[in-house]
Amino acid sequence: MNKVISSISTSTIQTALLRSMQSTQRDFVAAQVEVQTSSYADVAVQLGSRTAIPLSLSHDISRIESILQTNKSASARLAATQDALASVLSSTQSLFDGLAAAKGSSQAVALASQSAKVTLGAIVSALNAEVAGQHIFSGLNMDRPPFSQASGIPAGADMDAAFLSHFGFAKSDAAAASITPAAFTNFIQLQVQPLFMGAAWGTAVSSASDDTITSLIGFSNIAETSVSANETSVRQGLYAAALSANFLDTPLSLAAKAVIVDQSLQQSSASISGLAALQGKVGFVQQRINDSDAGLSARRDLFAGMADGLTGVDPHEAAIRLNTLLTKLETSYALTQKIQRLSILDYLG
Repeated sequence: MNKVISSISTSTIQTALLRSMQSTQRDFVAAQVEVQTSSYADVAVQLGSRTAIPLSLSHDISRIESILQTNKSASARLAATQDALASVLSSTQSLFDGLAAAKGSSQAVALASQSAKVTLGAIVSALNAEVAGQHIFSGLNMDRPPFSQASGIPAGADMDAAFLSHFGFAKSDAAAASITPAAFTNFIQLQVQPLFMGAAWGTAVSSASDDTITSLIGFSNIAETSVSANETSVRQGLYAAALSANFLDTPLSLAAKAVIVDQSLQQSSASISGLAALQGKVGFVQQRINDSDAGLSARRDLFAGMADGLTGVDPHEAAIRLNTLLTKLETSYALTQKIQRLSILDYLG
């Protein structure tokens, strides 16, 4: 009887096994990715025409995360702003209380003068506050403080120069005692007040910009997330403190000093009201950010759930598939090794 010789060689079998192994290896790598990420290894293959949906969701999630990060920075800046404003308000109130007790008494005026200098330093220090290296009251000029602490009293040199030019002698000169209340009132209105409440403020006192930081706190919500030291209430408080600190310890008469006290009381009172309103304005923005964060976080979680529903895989099923593919690979390796050891000489006898 003639034997039938098969046309299938070991080479053919090896080639088929190799192709099967390569396919299994690709599936194994994909299964590893799915186990590690709990998502499809190739979303496009799995979703086809719906591939754009998770991509769009991912873009929206990234945008939300960016806004939330911006809001985090804005919230830190506004929290520091509230603390600084509280400090400025407290200092200005102390200035007002000291000035209110200064009328009619040289000793009380002297105490008010010293208190004004301390208060002025506290106000300037609070307004030069920084968060993450940025000066929060400098508007858009965040790289530098709004006020120089090296020069002592803000606009002090300008006030002294104006006094000398206006009266013909220095403020420390004994002749200052002859200045009438009316003359000193005129000097304040013409020379001192414009430094703090006029256009000269930006060159003589403040380095801050009027424009403040504007932030996108939601998909379509914009808010001012900083306060400028150029706010009227801030200027009024500094004006009151600087006027008192610079002129109450001079040879001026008690009547002339009463003009300073009255003007400083008026300005500090207005400052106190304005600072309180400013705190309320900042608080409103803080609440808007909190509300926006809550909405954005909820939307982010919703989008993440939708994306996971489209691209996610069951971790348990993925693990079973990975183990099955591993077993298949091990079996293929074992068969390949056996086939490679086959030789026709083993069957010739």
